[in-house]
Amino acid sequence: MKNILEINLAIYRVHVLVAWEVDIRDALKYAKKLGCDITEEEMNAAKKETEERISGLAVRLGERNTDLLVWLKEKPVALKSHGTLWHELHHAVYMLAEDRSMQKEMEAQAYIYEYLTLECCKYFWTKPKKPLKKRSKRVK
Repeated sequence: MKNILEINLAIYRVHVLVAWEVDIRDALKYAKKLGCDITEEEMNAAKKETEERISGLAVRLGERNTDLLVWLKEKPVALKSHGTLWHELHHAVYMLAEDRSMQKEMEAQAYIYEYLTLECCKYFWTKPKKPLKKRSKRVK
C-alpha cells in the first residue's frame, strides 16, 4: 500500500508499520490483510483518537497480536514532523518492551529504537538533488 513502510524486527517476530497521510482505518485494514487480528471496535477507537487533532499515534495491531502501527498525519519532511515520528516510535518500542516483558532491558530497547529510526531515516531522508560543491584546497 502506498504510504506505508513495513519494518521487520525478525528477532522479536514483530512488524512495525509506519503509515503517513492515510486514513488510519485504511492502514488498519491493510494490516488486517497481512494477518493482524484487528476488530471493528479497535479500528473505530483508533479512528476516534486520530480525530482529536493529534499528529501521530502508535497502536498495537490487535489484542492477540504484537505487531504495531505508527500512524502519522503527515509525511515526515520538516523537523517537527520528524519529531512526531521519533516520539511515536518511542511509544512503539515501549509497547514492544511491555509485550515481551523487557521493561527493564534498557539497552535492548535502545537498540530497537535505533534500528527503527535508522530504517525510517533511510526511507524518509531525501538525498540532495545537486551534488555538493567540493571545497577548494587551501594554499599554504
